[in-house]
Amino acid sequence: MTGPDGDGTGQRPDRARAGVPVDRCLFVDDSGENVDAAVALGMTGVRFSEPADLHEPFGLIRAEA
Repeated sequence: MTGPDGDGTGQRPDRARAGVPVDRCLFVDDSGENVDAAVALGMTGVRFSEPADLHEPFGLIRAEA
């Protein structure tokens, strides 16, 4: 998936090719602006700065060493 540009058209070709309704799309990015644009289009957006930021949204539990 490409990142959203100003009006979010960056996602449209990929969504259409995948045949997935926008409300079933998940957009993950480290840019708050990109995540906000995806959410404005109706996607679920998750912002991350490091891999651990994705544990909670994806229900991942880190195994104890």
